[in-house]
Amino acid sequence: MYPMNEELWGIYAKNNSGLCLQFDITKDKTFFHNVLPIHYVPEIFEREYNSISKPNHIIDLFYKKTKAWSYEKELRLLKDQIGRMPFKREALQSIIIGDQAENDFLEQIIETVKQHYPSVKVFQTIPPVKITDFKCKLIYGKI
Repeated sequence: MYPMNEELWGIYAKNNSGLCLQFDITKDKTFFHNVLPIHYVPEIFEREYNSISKPNHIIDLFYKKTKAWSYEKELRLLKDQIGRMPFKREALQSIIIGDQAENDFLEQIIETVKQHYPSVKVFQTIPPVKITDFKCKLIYGKI
């Protein structure tokens, strides 16, 4: 929920060298129909999943994490198939690339956006990456 979460950039974006995709989920309600927030609980207990007798178990299994992860403020989207899942192009609003990304990676992202997502804006973070101090610069697109 917070694209400038410095811990997430370190863990999930290869120490600020990866990217963050920002979507407007209202522009593709079918694709994002079951996006839900993670619930952070003191402890996760072992349990067996039974989709027939307890269909809500899926939420208990996949939408809970321990409080140690609460800094993530995660939203999660589960799909019932494997592989690529197309979404409406207009749902992708912007891409934020980490300040440690290599030039080749930046160029690949910008070229992909030009070819397939011409209305998407591409930004790059400006360090330090912090929730309280959102800093990034536009490197492709129009504001």
